[in-house]
Amino acid sequence: MSAYSAEEKMSELIEKSTREKKERVINGIYKHLQNTNRKDQIPYITHNVVKRVFRILSNYCKILHTGNTKKQIPASIFHSSNLALKNCSALKMQQKITEFFEENKSVNLSELSDIEILKMIITPAEYDTALEKFSMEKSSSNSSPIYPTSPQVEGEENRLSDVDGGARRKSRKSRKARKSHKIHKTSRSKKQRKTAKHRR
Repeated sequence: MSAYSAEEKMSELIEKSTREKKERVINGIYKHLQNTNRKDQIPYITHNVVKRVFRILSNYCKILHTGNTKKQIPASIFHSSNLALKNCSALKMQQKITEFFEENKSVNLSELSDIEILKMIITPAEYDTALEKFSMEKSSSNSSPIYPTSPQVEGEENRLSDVDGGARRKSRKSRKARKSHKIHKTSRSKKQRKTAKHRR
């Protein structure tokens, strides 16, 4: 019992430390951009925008290292100071997101989708690797919706529209459109039959 409690306590400490580090990274990026640029140079960069970009890169990292956006980036990677751990240590994420904003100061990111932003942050090869891992994870699972609908974890979205670009959503939309067209067609033919009956 005591061993389990110690393990649970350690897990809680790691979670708390990770949460605090995320906040420090987001706040650090935002403060750096404010201190090194005039307000008119970064008109669209708000704290929420920095938070969104961090979440997008974070989702990519979850896929890369766990194959699933519902799992967290392994603590050994996120807390590492080894810059060779591509994109996914807190230090590397801070560096990558800062560079991204410096290169796109005047871009209104609210007009771009998550997938478009992700493709601006990482290379096409990195994107393809993540997409492959995501697809493999989903095909090996029986109940594998591309867009998990479970509650958000620590305010982050549990989906990776960043990776597949909403293909499933589009097909779902077209299925709905076909269904409503079919219903409309059926009701129309019923009306026509009724009219013909009355004429007789």
